This record gives sequence, structure tokens and C-alpha cells, in this order.
Amino acid sequence: MIKDKNYKLIIGGLIIIFVVGLFFAAIFLKNKVNIATNPSNQIIDANANALDMNAWNKIKHRFQK
Repeated sequence: MIKDKNYKLIIGGLIIIFVVGLFFAAIFLKNKVNIATNPSNQIIDANANALDMNAWNKIKHRFQK
């Protein structure tokens, strides 16, 4: 009797953990799909700053000595 109750509790807990994991995975994937399909201006600005040629020239000048 006690073993059956423990097994039911363990299985119930695992099912709850699985459902909660699926819920958070769906939210995470939804956010990733939205970011990939609708890029914001912040991403574009970050890429523009990454390609700043003045900074690159300063780095090259530092190592040309």
C-alpha cells in the first residue's frame, strides 16, 4: 500500500515537472522565433557598433609598432 502511494507521488511529480518544462520550452522557443522573424533596432545597432572601422584602425595601429 505504501509503495503504491510513493510510486504514484513520484510519477505525479515527474509528470508535473515534465509539463512545466514543456511550458517554459514553448515560451523560450516562441521568443526565439519572434526575435528571428522580427529583428529589433537594438540588434541592428549592435551590429553597426561591432563594425566600427575607427576602433579597428586603432587596434591595428596598436599592433603595428
